[in-house]
Amino acid sequence: GDLIDAIKGIVKSAQERLKEGEGKSLDGILIETTGMADPGPICKTFYGDDFAMSHCKIDGVITVVDAVHFIEQLTRERSEGTVNESAQQVAYADKVLLNKVDAASPEKLQDTLDAIRGVNYLVPITQCSLGKKPDAIPIGDLLGIDAFDLGKLAEEGDALDLSVCGEVRETAPQEEQAAGGHGHGGGHGHEDCGGKG
Repeated sequence: GDLIDAIKGIVKSAQERLKEGEGKSLDGILIETTGMADPGPICKTFYGDDFAMSHCKIDGVITVVDAVHFIEQLTRERSEGTVNESAQQVAYADKVLLNKVDAASPEKLQDTLDAIRGVNYLVPITQCSLGKKPDAIPIGDLLGIDAFDLGKLAEEGDALDLSVCGEVRETAPQEEQAAGGHGHGGGHGHEDCGGKG
């Protein structure tokens, strides 16, 4: 409700300014959701409202993942029926910015990459340290990417079970270590996490 009302206000205001010759067309609306917001309902809002569908489209969902703390957030205990926001954010992502790579050990970084792939194995991942180099990622790599996949908006009753996504092992079995594997986090997600559509 509130999101759609805000979008309608922005679009109508831009249309009025354009008609009066006082403005230019609207290039886009950027929605930033800080913290642990589940992007699913936000994305569904756009496709559940005729006005939003006729005037807007989702260009892409960009998720910033903390390379140091992501696994803990992904695997922390939740009460029954609670959404795993970390898994949802990665599952809906069209692009992941893996942030704070400078603060993560090589092993932790690999574990985090494996965990991301366990949830969304196709998502492009850009490693970065935004606190130290905020301009390292060109704005053109973030906006106008035309990457959103409507298949992520599964129908009711056909939704993905993200409660099993991104299961990460902290250590590998002895046989993997002996075989020369990296031995840190398998990042094995559930096979249904690849999405539908």
